[in-house]
Amino acid sequence: MVTITFTQTDNGSASESVEASVVYGTEFMDSRKNQSEHELVDGSTIVYDAGPTWCHGVLVLKHASYSDGAALRAWIRDSIIFAFNRFTISAVSGADFGLGKGVVITNARYDGGSNMDGVFQYIAPDMYNIKFPYRFVRS
Repeated sequence: MVTITFTQTDNGSASESVEASVVYGTEFMDSRKNQSEHELVDGSTIVYDAGPTWCHGVLVLKHASYSDGAALRAWIRDSIIFAFNRFTISAVSGADFGLGKGVVITNARYDGGSNMDGVFQYIAPDMYNIKFPYRFVRS
């Protein structure tokens, strides 16, 4: 079990810590925004590129306590207001959340839209499995 701390960085500094197991299945993938390729009449192509590369991740946490899960749910809803405010995810030795093993993720946003559908799975006895979606811009 490790403790992961999520700290709000926009419009306040509310934080929430969750003690759980970070498991395989935690994943991330990159997507390039505002890039389009066009084929011209002569068969050549041109690529317009004006956007950042976003890293989209899902942090899988197993066996979080009921109180930690409920507090994280309230933090998403009331502090970061879903994707409205950015936050930091603390580093965990040996775990890669998108920038390398043990590296802090800064200026992340909640990537679950305006709901928490599928994020919290209540398991017995009094525990949650959490699939926390996030995104950040690669520098």
